[in-house]
Amino acid sequence: MLKNLLHKQPRKMREKTKGHLDIQQIYDRDYFETNLKTASQPYSYDNKRHHCEILLNTLAHLKPKKVLDIGCAKGFLVYLFNQKGIQAFGIDVSRYALESAPDKIKDRLSVVNIESDRFPHEEEYFDLIIGLDTLEHLGNFENMLKECDRVLKRGGYLFFTTPVPRSWDATHDITHINIHPREFWIKLFRQYGFLPLDREFHNSLIREFVKNYKRIISLAPSDRRIIKFLSKFGWIGKFIRRELQVYINFFSPWRVTEILIFKK
Repeated sequence: MLKNLLHKQPRKMREKTKGHLDIQQIYDRDYFETNLKTASQPYSYDNKRHHCEILLNTLAHLKPKKVLDIGCAKGFLVYLFNQKGIQAFGIDVSRYALESAPDKIKDRLSVVNIESDRFPHEEEYFDLIIGLDTLEHLGNFENMLKECDRVLKRGGYLFFTTPVPRSWDATHDITHINIHPREFWIKLFRQYGFLPLDREFHNSLIREFVKNYKRIISLAPSDRRIIKFLSKFGWIGKFIRRELQVYINFFSPWRVTEILIFKK
């Protein structure tokens, strides 16, 4: 009932999420620990660690010193950045998620309504801002983009991911209320002064991402039927997953995730 209501009436959901208490009720234990609101695996360190390591190793290529993770959930990527000696901070609307974060980084995490609140950071403080599957949850983008502009240094980078329209990831989460094609996001970010990377640098970063993805992805647990099927074939199955999953997810006509990289 709830899932049908929110899919059919995204405007009502946006109105509902304007109240702080209602947001906490949406992004609660059920959202992060069950499949009542999303078909993703429970948001645990074991389930997310390897995906975070892919991104950590890729974005380390940018040599960031201070990182902000927008929509950080339980802060696992923030935790791994700090373990690597890179100062990282996170913001998220969910009090439940932040209270479930590793104790070592809780003082680096803040409850923030990304659509309306001022980020609790100084101007031009970060040289890298990350937003992993965050954009699709927002009813509007103006506050987030203005705040990103305020806290990001000149020459700093933005790295966002978001589901591709009509993909499995786009449609299997009741809180996905803003799904758009790549062209929409590029135009939107340009309006706030964020420009796509030049082709050569963009391609070098994507190659780094693909290298790390192929090296790590076969270690990550998955509840997708095709992945479970491949796991029955031992190293051959792992090889097929390693070679095909990055292509299918990010570059094929059936891709599910858009990678968006910008520079201020």
